[in-house]
Amino acid sequence: MFQNNSYSGILFLAGIFYNAPLLCLGALLGTIISTGTAHILKYPKEDIQNGIYGFNGALVGIALWYFFGFTAATFFAVMIAAAFTSPLNYYVKKIIPPY
Repeated sequence: MFQNNSYSGILFLAGIFYNAPLLCLGALLGTIISTGTAHILKYPKEDIQNGIYGFNGALVGIALWYFFGFTAATFFAVMIAAAFTSPLNYYVKKIIPPY
């Protein structure tokens, strides 16, 4: 519900960083990869600016490093999984609109 506000995003990242700096890096990496994928695939700019695609990438980055730890394999898994969240979200959005 706070995706369209950059200040709340910064506060979320600050909270994640305070608790676990490595997970904050996972969230940033996931967000950058998933948003970049949305740009490359030329998804609607309004959705990208609203944070629709970056949010799921951030969650993937946090979840993979939290549950499996930080290794070279999970680093690449975050990159691949975050990239897949954009097309998945794009097609699911056609069936169920995001909140």
